Amino acid sequence: MFDERMQQASSAKLLNALPVAIFSVAHPTDTRLDKQDMLSITVHANQAAIELFDVNPHCSLAEIQQTLKFEVDAINQSEHGDQSINSPLLTTMQGETIDRRDLMLNSLPIQLVTGQLAINNEEQLSYMVIQPRDHRLFVSSGLHMDMQSTELSLKEFIEYEKIVSQVSRSLAVNKFPIEERINQALASIGEFCQVDRAYVFLFDFDCSTMSNTHEWINEGITSHLDDLQDIPRAGLPWFFEKITTQGIVNIRNTHELGDEAKLEREEFLQEDIKSILCVGMYAEDEIIGFVGFDMVARQRYWSEKDIRRSRMIADLIASSIHTDLLMQSLKTTQRQLLATNESLRRLAMRDSLTGLPSKQQFIERVTEEIARAQRQGHELSLCLFSIDLLQQIAAETELEHYNQLVVRVAELLTSFFRRNGETVSRIEDCTFAVILPHVEHSLAQQRSAELLRRATEQVKAPAAGKLTLSAGLAFMHADINAESLLAQAQNQLSLAKSQGGGKLVS
Repeated sequence: MFDERMQQASSAKLLNALPVAIFSVAHPTDTRLDKQDMLSITVHANQAAIELFDVNPHCSLAEIQQTLKFEVDAINQSEHGDQSINSPLLTTMQGETIDRRDLMLNSLPIQLVTGQLAINNEEQLSYMVIQPRDHRLFVSSGLHMDMQSTELSLKEFIEYEKIVSQVSRSLAVNKFPIEERINQALASIGEFCQVDRAYVFLFDFDCSTMSNTHEWINEGITSHLDDLQDIPRAGLPWFFEKITTQGIVNIRNTHELGDEAKLEREEFLQEDIKSILCVGMYAEDEIIGFVGFDMVARQRYWSEKDIRRSRMIADLIASSIHTDLLMQSLKTTQRQLLATNESLRRLAMRDSLTGLPSKQQFIERVTEEIARAQRQGHELSLCLFSIDLLQQIAAETELEHYNQLVVRVAELLTSFFRRNGETVSRIEDCTFAVILPHVEHSLAQQRSAELLRRATEQVKAPAAGKLTLSAGLAFMHADINAESLLAQAQNQLSLAKSQGGGKLVS
């Protein structure tokens, strides 16, 4: 869809730029439509046709036939008779071309040429070219150079439209890097326009420097890509001013540049540039760089057609660059969001005060150990430790000292349970969980009881004197999951607390 829109826009621009009235119909090469079907086909009129004959840009062939009344000029009727033409386009679609210089259209002396051009293997373009003529120039035996030039222009237009379509498609194919796509586009347009060098320059964010980012050179032409990097505004002030304010630099003869462009003249001569054409590239109404064409072997007069073509290519490349930048920005933002989400996930998996795994991470760890124990047939225990007299300690202790107490208990647990696979987690405010894989039940009981003794000896409550811990120990059995094992340990812990604290229940 994007290619079709770009191709239609390119066709309209090119046709509207031609100084003659053109009516065209695209249709299948092997069309077998009857006359009635043909009359319903849409005809496209360019800007000159709209202004000259007051027609709609898109209307049916039947409407064109009713609007355009062709007659033989009265002066030539004696030679040709009254050979009125009802519908030249219909005649052309049926395979017969017309070349007449003796016609009147709505009282206007005109020259009329019709023909067909192949678009591809399946489609062709039937066209009708109408050009006003001086009423004295209706001798049919005269030369037809003006009409031949128009036909050549149309053929060139078809070829250029193919190039634009090709460039548009190549720039839109994201499976290739943007650098490769732009280089291919420059090669296509450079060869078609017969220039010696085609290139792209990009400005930095404030247009204070510019760099040559892409280049195509014709055979035998020297490359300057590596030399033209980070060129400051002060190095080419006249050029910077022209391209950033007017969007175009059009120089037929670089030798004739005045003293106001002395630095530019020296630079162009150093690069053997005889003629140069540069047109700005814009994204969101801001100039981002320019597309340029150089002539080295000879001078060249850059016509309006050259400028129009350059601007079309500049628009296509600018759109591609802008889209690529947006995609890169989107990918960067996506990576940053993923990194942020990962950081948040890791934070969520860790207790902010002690740095121990959170309950969520502990449950995942227990699930893994249960599966491993069931596969390998070894024992698994889970023990919960909780600080006794918590409400009294919290009431008599400042928050900072209370947090220090929690941290000391965490440090004691992590220093004690250090065997392979043992994991300590803070699952609630004052409750810690320990998983003990590959440990027999009796040994798990002994080690848990030893931890209670050490806590009493090594950790002091700031205001309540001795610190005691209660513990609940649960053992894995068949068909149990992490949540069930944790619930069993919590039941045992509640029972230990109900017995006055400082005890282990298993």
